[in-house]
Amino acid sequence: MIQVKDEWLDKLAQQISSDEEEYEIIKYGLRQCFLTLINLVSILICGVFWNEILFGLFLFLSIYLLRPYAGGYHADTQFRCYMISLGIMNVAMAGKKWLNMHIVVQISIYVSALLLIWKNAPVENARNPLENEEIQIYSYKAKLIVVCYGLLEGISIVLHKGILYDSFFYGVAITASLVLAGKWKYKKE
Repeated sequence: MIQVKDEWLDKLAQQISSDEEEYEIIKYGLRQCFLTLINLVSILICGVFWNEILFGLFLFLSIYLLRPYAGGYHADTQFRCYMISLGIMNVAMAGKKWLNMHIVVQISIYVSALLLIWKNAPVENARNPLENEEIQIYSYKAKLIVVCYGLLEGISIVLHKGILYDSFFYGVAITASLVLAGKWKYKKE
């Protein structure tokens, strides 16, 4: 990802707080907000390119809410993370545009992905080891989110809101793929 200049963040964080501990938290939060904004703008630009702006936004939100609790593959640098994320989003938009999956196939893949996340989340890595209590909390939240997505998926199918069920489908399928990739990558470490 694009490196955020520390001087800019330093000045802004100092204006918000002079307390050293608060300052570091604020600086971290500002960096994360800036990086999220860059990702969101990039996805919206891709959405314009694919003529899938709303789908891109819903897909971003579905992954953004689930991924922190499911864990999985993480790139080794911010730039690689950004490029992989952008590539995955473009593949999803292309898939939505060009793949006409029958709803039964889509539901089958969705249920498989949901079960994979259910069984394996969270996937932790050496950089972010989790304590047992955190593992239980993250696992519970990942399960809760995929169940909620499943309910929303079902409602959107019944109401014929394709953009919503496609977003949940691709969001859960992508997250499940990253969970599998993370298990494979971190098993080697």
